[in-house]
Amino acid sequence: GRYFRDHRSVGGRVVYVSDGDTFRVAHTPPLSRVLHPAPGEKKEGKRPKLSDTTLQVRLMAVDTPEVAKFGKIAQPYANEAKAFVEERLLGKHVDVKLLSRDQYGRAVARVSYYSGLNPIPRDLSTDLVREGLGVIYRQGGAQYDNPEGVAYWNRLEARAKEQGKGMWGAKGGRVELPSEYKKRMKAGG
Repeated sequence: GRYFRDHRSVGGRVVYVSDGDTFRVAHTPPLSRVLHPAPGEKKEGKRPKLSDTTLQVRLMAVDTPEVAKFGKIAQPYANEAKAFVEERLLGKHVDVKLLSRDQYGRAVARVSYYSGLNPIPRDLSTDLVREGLGVIYRQGGAQYDNPEGVAYWNRLEARAKEQGKGMWGAKGGRVELPSEYKKRMKAGG
């Protein structure tokens, strides 16, 4: 409740990357009760489940190509987007600004990280869109965390398209958006 309502930030280490826009963060233990109201009981001699000890984060503003799952093939650039996130975040500290929860209970958040010796934090959503590894998320529950709202993100995406970055440089010119791919797969694909 309060952490999301107040858009508070929490720090943690990225321990697992699902795809280009979703990953798990091991956060400070005192926040476990706040972020996970009903954590599972630890069974004697068994390791706790990842879902009981980490926060599942869904990046705000961006939708990356879908990786292969449930027998469905990956979209072009899905593996590149996942690798981009793994290279920058896996095992590293991030700052997670909590914005809301999505329909799956994931924390929709702005995620900042440090690159090299640069003391200025980078925004992961911005970097994915600039590199053409993600599109602007325009479905229900979209969060943009920017005074300009979606206009800021539209400009970033347009620049990546003009420069032919990532998926925007695909042969044939037609890019199937992640939302279109999900809809097609749901319909039997």
